[in-house]
Amino acid sequence: MADLDDFPMSTYTYIRSHPAALMAERTVIHIAAKLVNSGAELTGLTYPGTRWPDALPFFTVLARFMRGFGVGWAGKMVFALAGLLVKTKLRPGPLLVGLRRAAISSEVVGYGMATGSFLALFEATMRLSKQLKSKTLSPTARVWLSSLVGSLSVFFLPKGSRQVVSIFFLVRALEVTAKGAAKDGHIPSIKHGDVLVMAIASAQVIWAWLHFRPSLDPSYLKFLDHQGGRHIIPQTMVANNLKTGTSAVFDAGKALNKLNKFRGKLGFRPLDRSLDVNRLHCELLHPDTSYCTLDGVKFFGKGLQRAVWVYLPIFLIPLLFRTNLLRRRPFKALSVAFMGIARSSIFLSLYCTLCWSTSCLLYKLGVRNQIIVAMAGFVGGLTVAIEKKGRRIELGLYVLQQAIPSFYQLLRSKRIVPHIPNFPVILYAISLGAIMQAYLLREKLLRPSYVSLLDFLFDRSALIERSDSTPSPLDTPEPLPRNKQE
Repeated sequence: MADLDDFPMSTYTYIRSHPAALMAERTVIHIAAKLVNSGAELTGLTYPGTRWPDALPFFTVLARFMRGFGVGWAGKMVFALAGLLVKTKLRPGPLLVGLRRAAISSEVVGYGMATGSFLALFEATMRLSKQLKSKTLSPTARVWLSSLVGSLSVFFLPKGSRQVVSIFFLVRALEVTAKGAAKDGHIPSIKHGDVLVMAIASAQVIWAWLHFRPSLDPSYLKFLDHQGGRHIIPQTMVANNLKTGTSAVFDAGKALNKLNKFRGKLGFRPLDRSLDVNRLHCELLHPDTSYCTLDGVKFFGKGLQRAVWVYLPIFLIPLLFRTNLLRRRPFKALSVAFMGIARSSIFLSLYCTLCWSTSCLLYKLGVRNQIIVAMAGFVGGLTVAIEKKGRRIELGLYVLQQAIPSFYQLLRSKRIVPHIPNFPVILYAISLGAIMQAYLLREKLLRPSYVSLLDFLFDRSALIERSDSTPSPLDTPEPLPRNKQE
């Protein structure tokens, strides 16, 4: 069976970064919890109507593993189902066969084992360290020790997925760490930090898209190529022109012949040295018009058509599971969905349009190197401000998740950083340590959705004393004046 992650990136990207994904994950977790709790009661691992008792620590850890396995397995099956729906084109026979194979595949089971083993190892280590005297291990040390032991669960994941999972947790850990440092006064607080994160990450991703394509995930490259709206032949020539100059275009030989053949099919004249060098970049991108502004308007319209088809299922499919809302307030439900489609489609189309238009503008201003691409990506990333505030940070973190491994591979190719064996395992341990420390000791640093998920997975009161989770002085509100208290 084909790799379960090998389905259109346009589906994966926006399902993962859209708030609707949270609702889907909560539904899956709810179903998994019902199944796990029912199975636990039948097998006697827990008592009906009670939480896992401390009197049975072994069964508590085992039940924690069962819950984690159910969540990890069911979560991966959701994405397996999404991929199979695309591959099988909703044909029942192949779809059922694919689901049966996916349910017992090493990849899906590996995700379940990884999630369950982390919960079990973390729970067991926290309980064991709790028996020690408080002077031996501080609450922070206990959390980090438990996270280090729990990170061994990464070895249950397929090797090809370890880096992806590690970077996923890393960007969330960076978010938590940055919030904590800003609240403690170690770094300044940036008002629109989510937009800045998106812009910086976008600069690296767009640069790598044109100049270092092997550093990006192949499925993500397909998504960029599709939404980028340009043919790969002139797009490659644009990259070569910015990298080595006009000689890369006119002395390319076979590549130039291929480009001229492509232009001939579209009805444009072949490129030769008689062309004004200052017009070369624009001639490659939009040969149908000499006006960059006009091309931007045309590109924006076509980009909207591409973007709408990405967002239609993301906003409309969740409505099928909200029948009560559709019956009681159908106009409001549909209007909110279509407003979301419009806003997100405008964002994606404007993002791509500004990237290309900025490159044309900078080229006309005399910039003739690869910095054009990075600056264009930065400007395009600023358009995330169009999106709702809660969605901006998710988009920024997702693009950052693509930018970090790309930047690391760039540094390795320049021999600036060495190869570190099992580096994803180290990132996995550090990231989970930062997240769990925030969850148990400084809950306000986490988003409410993350806290709700972790509350479902863990019993916080059994892991750490309430007095241990003392917030930072900057997290504690100042006491009211005496006259107001009275």
